Amino acid sequence: MEKAQGPDIWHQQTPGLAEAEKLLTAAIRQTPDTGPPRWSLGVLLARQERYMEALPHFAMLVAPPVADYRAYRHLGLIYDKLGQTGKSEEYLETYRREKRKAQVEKIARKEMEKQLNKFGQAGALNRP
Repeated sequence: MEKAQGPDIWHQQTPGLAEAEKLLTAAIRQTPDTGPPRWSLGVLLARQERYMEALPHFAMLVAPPVADYRAYRHLGLIYDKLGQTGKSEEYLETYRREKRKAQVEKIARKEMEKQLNKFGQAGALNRP
């Protein structure tokens, strides 16, 4: 199978990508602590190999109140692309550790819900 010829649009700033970047930046300005726009903008920038611009967005995602462990993976991959192996390995190890922690918490929560269901208390986990 032949490789398609033509420009590599994966890394180019097309008008659609520029508009998406503009909208995501506006969303972040309005609600700076909201994770999804930062996640999307970080991915958009990283896919264009604009790693230094993507870094702060993923860094915000691992800080409270968002604290999304999956952002550690992106930080590790970006630092690897920037040739910073030590930081890359540190973030990827944190990703693996936090992923495992999230998996254990999910299993524990399901087991607790299962036990509470036996006693008709399933809604108790969602109460403050």
